Amino acid sequence: MRLKKGLTQSQLAALVDKDQQSIQRFEKGRINPTYLYLLEICYGLEIKLVDVIDEISESR
Repeated sequence: MRLKKGLTQSQLAALVDKDQQSIQRFEKGRINPTYLYLLEICYGLEIKLVDVIDEISESR
């Protein structure tokens, strides 16, 4: 979804007050994000959490 929005990891990180490495670990599945973390990412991407859940469900 980040790529669809045309954002780099660094740009998204700046939008949600995280570092680029945190975004990278999240995207690679190396962290188990909290609900709050997911909400922050969704806020930065201007999407709803339900959209993320739907996309994950569709990819399985």
